[in-house]
Amino acid sequence: MGACPNCHQILTIKLEKCPFCDYPLSRAQVANQHINSMEERLQSTEEDRHNILDETAVVEAVIDETVIENAMPTEEIRYKKTKLLIGTLWLLGLLWATYWITMQRQEAQKIAVIAIEQLNVETRAAFREEQEQVIQKIPLKFYMEGIDRGIVIGESVDNLIAILGEPNRKDLSPYGYTWWIYNQDYTRYFQVGVQNDKVVSVYSNADGWSFHSLKIGLTMDEIQAIYPLKDAVSFDHRDSNFYLRVKESTEGMKYLVIDGDLAIEIYLDIHNENRLTSIRLSDHATLLATGGYTMEWTYLRNTAPEIKPPTPTTEEQEMANKAQELQILDLTNSIRVRHQLQPLVMNAKVSDVARGHARDMIQNNFFAHESPKNGKLLNRFEKANIPFSMIAENIAAGQQDAIEAVEAWMNSEGHRINVLNGDYVELGVGVIERHYAQNFLQP
Repeated sequence: MGACPNCHQILTIKLEKCPFCDYPLSRAQVANQHINSMEERLQSTEEDRHNILDETAVVEAVIDETVIENAMPTEEIRYKKTKLLIGTLWLLGLLWATYWITMQRQEAQKIAVIAIEQLNVETRAAFREEQEQVIQKIPLKFYMEGIDRGIVIGESVDNLIAILGEPNRKDLSPYGYTWWIYNQDYTRYFQVGVQNDKVVSVYSNADGWSFHSLKIGLTMDEIQAIYPLKDAVSFDHRDSNFYLRVKESTEGMKYLVIDGDLAIEIYLDIHNENRLTSIRLSDHATLLATGGYTMEWTYLRNTAPEIKPPTPTTEEQEMANKAQELQILDLTNSIRVRHQLQPLVMNAKVSDVARGHARDMIQNNFFAHESPKNGKLLNRFEKANIPFSMIAENIAAGQQDAIEAVEAWMNSEGHRINVLNGDYVELGVGVIERHYAQNFLQP
């Protein structure tokens, strides 16, 4: 390679003239030019190399200084990296251990909570059972306002007299027990059933009674909070199991609750928002003897349980009928006083009319206010020569006693109107077996 002396273009050494400017060239010129060109280029290249080397040296010196200033020995770096790695692993291990402990603690807490809940359930159940046993040992008492001590089913007659004194009247019932009547104050009227010198039943429809948080005027919800009300109940008595259901005629008006050895009959007033209106307490034997329910039973022995009372004699039945006539007067007056009305006075002649109609319904097999034989109530009063300005009649049939008859009348709108009519001042009552009649009179 060489350069043309004339145009200085790069030329090959084998050319005889310059192809660019046609300048004649000799080999020596071309060679010399080539040599000169090479020397110049070498010189230039050498200078550039030295410059580059100088610059590189400066950079290397700077780098070396930086490395010298910042670099650490290799062993120290390795030691620090190892230490950092160990620290990181230790931290990760600590975090894992903390997580594991937390999870174990949570699991243990769950197990503990379950165990505590189970323990609480068992403890509460045991406590509740213990409470129930204690409560069962505490007899439930019937209280009447103005009387300091309560009455317990099973109470002895001596204790009863000590608490209440002697009754105003003793009425024979057709079921083997006697009603002790306390009617000196109709605002605190009640009657106590006594048999074999023990209290077997208590009933009241007055304002002042209370029993186990029950009292007159409670709503259905308030009653249910104390006792669940069902249409049927079952209980064991004398090696037998009894199933009792409220009769269709009294559904929604009366409920039976069994609380241990105690039978609680709850009466409702359907014309007063189904509120509690009266209560009857009895032992199992008295409840079964009195009846008033659809009954089924199963027994373990070969013979059926004996639950029916002895059949009363004719004289005893007449005495029981007369007693129930007086009770209907008392029960009616208790209700009237509760409604701020004057009590009625018994009229013997009007009672004869009522009694005659009850007997007429039995003998002639009918149930109505008008008799096929004796006509209407007006005709019967005229025949008995009883003057009046206003009269009315209530009749009932099939109820087991006076209490049930009056409760039925109070849940029948037409009969209820007669009971609560303030214009009437006298009453006549007739009871023949399970047929009842009451005649109201304004002279």
